[in-house]
Amino acid sequence: MNRKEEVTCISEAQEQLSLLASYQKSKQRATDTSVASLKKLGKETLEAKYETTYSSHVYENPDEIKSREAAIDEKWVELDNLAEAKKAVLDEDLAREKEKERLRLMFAGQAVEFIRWTGDQAENTANTQFGFTLEEVEAYKTKLDADHDALRKEAEAKKTEYESTFTAMTEMGVRLFSFIYIYIRLFSFLYIYISSYFLFIFSFS
Repeated sequence: MNRKEEVTCISEAQEQLSLLASYQKSKQRATDTSVASLKKLGKETLEAKYETTYSSHVYENPDEIKSREAAIDEKWVELDNLAEAKKAVLDEDLAREKEKERLRLMFAGQAVEFIRWTGDQAENTANTQFGFTLEEVEAYKTKLDADHDALRKEAEAKKTEYESTFTAMTEMGVRLFSFIYIYIRLFSFLYIYISSYFLFIFSFS
């Protein structure tokens, strides 16, 4: 009961809680059968009295029975306290692992969404029609500047979101392949590169 089990995932926490529940059921059966039988025997022994016309006799050491019953009760309470404390720890383990899993799924969703969004923006930028004359191209620069600023702000907001989730994951000890994080960070700058490239072209037009 005093041993702290290592719990690194939801299934391990659930398994330990299941084992603890099985133990508590077994202990309750022992309380209702073996312990109850011992106490019944002790009661009968203490109440037993042999008596004749010339003599009488009772169990000569009743305190021994009472002290043993008290010791059993004390150990039973101790086991109950230990089981309660263990369950509290395992409940915390389970809650922690559920939160870690929630963060994993959240990060995965944010990563997929960000990569998809970045790809869409990069494609939109690459397919942008700037016009056919110098005047049209120069006139389009104002719109491109505004679009670029809007995209940068939106990308930074999304980046802040997934980085916040990633930080929370690492603080909780979530195991994650680092290349996944690097991968989405590379995508976070892809659209900036493409849009900045066109801004660079316009600056010399």
